[in-house]
Amino acid sequence: CIGCKFTWNKRKYPEDDSSIMAGNSTLTLHLSNLNAGHYEFELVVTGPSKKEGRGTVNVEVHRHLNKGPTANAGPDRDVYLPSGSVSLDGSRSSDPDDGIASYSWERLPDSPAAGAIVNSTDHQQVLQLVNLVEGEYFFQLTVKDRGGLMNSANVRVIVHPVSKSIHDGLFEIAIDKNASTFTENEKIVFLNHLATALGYSSSSMIHIYAVESRLSVVALVLYIMDDSSVRSAVSVVDRLKHLSLDVSVKHGVRDVKVSVARIDSYYCLNNCSNHGRCDPLTKMCICDTFWTENIFKARFGTQTRNCDWNLLYVILAVAAIVFALFLSCWLVRCICARGGICPGSDRRRAPRKRHRYALLKDREESEENIAMLPKGRTMLIQSESEEEVLFDKSATRRNRTRGANGSAPHS
Repeated sequence: CIGCKFTWNKRKYPEDDSSIMAGNSTLTLHLSNLNAGHYEFELVVTGPSKKEGRGTVNVEVHRHLNKGPTANAGPDRDVYLPSGSVSLDGSRSSDPDDGIASYSWERLPDSPAAGAIVNSTDHQQVLQLVNLVEGEYFFQLTVKDRGGLMNSANVRVIVHPVSKSIHDGLFEIAIDKNASTFTENEKIVFLNHLATALGYSSSSMIHIYAVESRLSVVALVLYIMDDSSVRSAVSVVDRLKHLSLDVSVKHGVRDVKVSVARIDSYYCLNNCSNHGRCDPLTKMCICDTFWTENIFKARFGTQTRNCDWNLLYVILAVAAIVFALFLSCWLVRCICARGGICPGSDRRRAPRKRHRYALLKDREESEENIAMLPKGRTMLIQSESEEEVLFDKSATRRNRTRGANGSAPHS
């Protein structure tokens, strides 16, 4: 219709109407934000001669019935240590109408606390976990659609210990490099060098169990399969410690330099003399109460950590040694003093002061001289040969008796 004018009018609508009309003066009307209910719209067409034509259209809006989503956390998983990492895939979750708006992973309370979530993947389709320990984990995935409806699903992760043979054969080599800079090319070159050092024609005998990031180093967890059996980690480590494993070669167009920081068994295989436990990180023995390390065995003997010594016996032994040293010093001093063989013992003893005595001619003169001595003193009588000294006690007693009675001795 050339020169016609179009007008749309809303005649009927629900009570809670909030619809928006666009293009009211055009041939096509656009409606939005309609609520559930019945609408009636009228089109008025005015021609050049001012004549009008009218028509109506009915719109029935039905309330949408949102169907909830279906969560799918994937199948149960089995993990074998020491590779304690796993990825749980929830991408098979679905929603029939609005689509899934969000994902949320949750560790259930009965699961072990160990284990870390990588890069906040607990809010993504795929959950990534590392550093899991032996045990049984349970995770729940909850999905939510754009209509606000939610659904959940659970998944179980069983972390198994390594087999006994592989457990005793695992050893680690710490490379002095950050995990982000240690390349696949460097790993291949190092494994070939390791195989040559051990006398193997190729690195196919050396199996990689895990590659772990440890602060400023990267640890290669390895085991050696020799004639269908796993070699003991203790024997391998003892041999590797006497070899030079640093690599500095030109591989292709690049220089490859790999420096070994540490070599040790992956698991602590020391029983600590059955009197303690072995620290899995430092490989040191933590002894039980009243037990301590035999320092001679740890430093000079087999150089293995242990808990051989009972602390009570050590204290008694130290006390006995100290007492024995003291007694030995005392005996040596006594022998030196008596025998005159010690330095400074050759000095002669000072001679005793020699007393001079007068010889008495006869007994009467002796008694008279004794009587004349002051009270409390005695007289020593020496023979002419000066070999016998006599002490006349009886004369002294008689003298004292007479002095007490006031009589004088007879001449």
